[in-house]
Amino acid sequence: MPTLKRNLFPTFNSILSLGLQQYVKDWNQQTQVVTFTNGSEIIFMAESFDTDKELNRFRGLEINGAGIDEINEIQEKTFYKVIERAGSWTGGGKVPIRIIGTCNPSHSWVKEIFYDKWRDNKLPEGWCYVPALITDNPYIEPEYLESLIKNMPPYEYEVFVKGNWDLKLEGVLYSRDELKYFELKDFKEDAIEAVMGYIDVADQGDDSLCHVVGKIFKGKIFITDVIFSTQSIDTTAPLCVSLIEKTKATYTRVESNNQGGGFIRELRRNVSPEKVLPVTNSANKHTRILLEYGFIKQYFYFRNDYDKGSDYDKFMRELLSYMKDGSSKHDDAPDGVSGLSKMIQSFLPHLFNGL
Repeated sequence: MPTLKRNLFPTFNSILSLGLQQYVKDWNQQTQVVTFTNGSEIIFMAESFDTDKELNRFRGLEINGAGIDEINEIQEKTFYKVIERAGSWTGGGKVPIRIIGTCNPSHSWVKEIFYDKWRDNKLPEGWCYVPALITDNPYIEPEYLESLIKNMPPYEYEVFVKGNWDLKLEGVLYSRDELKYFELKDFKEDAIEAVMGYIDVADQGDDSLCHVVGKIFKGKIFITDVIFSTQSIDTTAPLCVSLIEKTKATYTRVESNNQGGGFIRELRRNVSPEKVLPVTNSANKHTRILLEYGFIKQYFYFRNDYDKGSDYDKFMRELLSYMKDGSSKHDDAPDGVSGLSKMIQSFLPHLFNGL
């Protein structure tokens, strides 16, 4: 409640001063209930989860909807409790039920159930995510926007001004602003040396197969194509075959650990067997990823023109959220690109030595 009084009440008072004050009948400072002349009410409540972990204060609450400020700071169970109570008040007749939450980008349950599903076009019916950037406000002075660019740390500018939910402020191995980018419309294959592919086959049910293709020049590696999918081998194997043929890959390495052996046999039935090479990785996966970081940062170029929800988009999101300490739940994207990095250095060292 002290936070509500400090942050939210000044805003609410400014709204009342715009002409709504005439409709307020009473504002009870003990219960923090605002009653309007038509009998409607606004109830200001703090979550107070530390002292009410069973959410007893919500029991019997009759409301039509809710506005949750800084929704990322409440518990996920509180959010579902609000859904449970919304619509329980019938005194106003047939009133539309609305639950609205606001927050800055964060890595929490809010990202998982709102932003990630919006990015993948999987939001449930009746749910909506509305991006609202500072640049959408036509009344912001240009000088203020320029001051943000000049004075904010790059990480914070990317998150809080550009609205990037995928970038963590600390601890990520690959930060977005440190990598190099290109667009396919500007890509030219003149002087190309080779095309290499690497496939990290999915080990478990929620892992992703990661097939990355790099087109290689002297001192530059362009990641032009990616397959990033949790689908079964019956679906992913034909996709990988098509990508090998489309890109005319010189060689494609496939991790033979776990499910890799069967996947290699499937590929060799459809493309020249000598172009599909097995590799067994015995070293710790996180260690392998860390060892290739410097080479990838220096020589790899990633697309910045991919579509939202595409395989390339999912691949980049996982790559850019991989933590330095190896605590990330999934590592298929960084493992795939690291495998390609090691492969290229093994096959084509002369293109990068001395650069």
